Amino acid sequence: MAHLLMGYDVENYLDPCLKKNLDWQVTRRFLSRIRRVHEDLNVPCTLFICGLLLEESDVLKALQDLAGSQLFDLQQHTYSHQRLKTVVQNDGEMVVVFRGASLEEIQKEVIRTNKLFEERLGIHCRGICGPYGYYRGLMDRLDILKVLYEAGIRFTRTYLRNE
Repeated sequence: MAHLLMGYDVENYLDPCLKKNLDWQVTRRFLSRIRRVHEDLNVPCTLFICGLLLEESDVLKALQDLAGSQLFDLQQHTYSHQRLKTVVQNDGEMVVVFRGASLEEIQKEVIRTNKLFEERLGIHCRGICGPYGYYRGLMDRLDILKVLYEAGIRFTRTYLRNE
């Protein structure tokens, strides 16, 4: 029998470089629709949530409702969508390098988000999805894995890119 694992990144285009007012209505609509779909099909999933969302009252209520459901596993996506590792993007015409956060920044982002999960959702967060995904995940960055482990993270979803 085959199994399909479904996970969603919930961040509401939090890239700090965009510097624009965020439309939390989009995130609320997404959460409402995704809940309906998964409840109708009785299919579980994991939502990887940026900690910043837990400070938005418009979104927090929807996340609190999902936290009480057996179908939804809520895990983290850093506080502000910080890259855990440097990402190289090649679109065929141009190569762009996006630097990953320092170990200290990663530690702060993850710990802050874990505290918000416990305070606002009553959840002990054990998993993280690395923003943007990384070539070969974090296999080559034992230093980052150590920081995550010390912050209570026990599983990662980070293996999301080709070369």
